[in-house]
Amino acid sequence: MPGGRIIGVVFFLLLAAAALTSMVALLEVPVSVAVHRLGLRRWSASALVGGLIFAAGVPSAMSFGVLAHIQIGRHGILDAIDTGVSNFLLPLGGVLVALFVGWRLKRQDSLWEADLDGSRLGRVWLWLLRVLVPVTILVILLRSASTL
Repeated sequence: MPGGRIIGVVFFLLLAAAALTSMVALLEVPVSVAVHRLGLRRWSASALVGGLIFAAGVPSAMSFGVLAHIQIGRHGILDAIDTGVSNFLLPLGGVLVALFVGWRLKRQDSLWEADLDGSRLGRVWLWLLRVLVPVTILVILLRSASTL
């Protein structure tokens, strides 16, 4: 490819910038909680949260090296974390979001945010969100638990 080295360098620099900005965005919520609830200064909260997240990620990063001999069930550390998040935490988060938007959030607010206020489709959407979506996701969650 003509100019492949330059394109490659630019691509990986842009990829690093995207990773950095995503990391900052993901750290914002726990850092904000640490500032407001624990009364820490922003720099201290950022160092604390970043350090905790780094420490929590070390075992999965080392699961194909030094910690390769450790098995959780029939999986290594990284695969066990991936299975747990994919099969349990993501569906559980989906159920909780559906229940929150369907039952806890004001009906008018949820319909307005979905741009369905004043329509028949809005009532159907709200019923699906309140009843069908949580039941369906719970069935998927239970089926994935039975296959482990």
